[in-house]
Amino acid sequence: MKNISLFLLFAVAILSGAELAVILTTVSPYSAGQTALWTFFVSLFLCLTTTLSLLLFAIRTQLSYYRTPSLFVSVRQVGIGAALVVLCLFFNSLSILSLWEIIPLAISAVLIELFFQADKSASNSNPA
Repeated sequence: MKNISLFLLFAVAILSGAELAVILTTVSPYSAGQTALWTFFVSLFLCLTTTLSLLLFAIRTQLSYYRTPSLFVSVRQVGIGAALVVLCLFFNSLSILSLWEIIPLAISAVLIELFFQADKSASNSNPA
């Protein structure tokens, strides 16, 4: 299962990286329509998520001695970070990005990750 997931992540990384390279070299952002801009943001999100997930998983595999790290945790953490980057770039393209938008976005990304890392067994125990 892990080998198939790694292969699919690698394939999506190559395809989205190629798509991002084509968009960056052929499309002018000033004359491009909405479809080209949305394609850019989606391919940037996919490229960042897959490439950095593979890198983070490789680093965690090398640094962990006793247990194997989860690939899906790496994808989730990098996906939240990539969504933050893409959302900031989208706000910047609309000329509404400032520090007052970045701070709540970053805090919400951290809170989402903390929600996923919370211990679920503590909420299931009876206080009586």
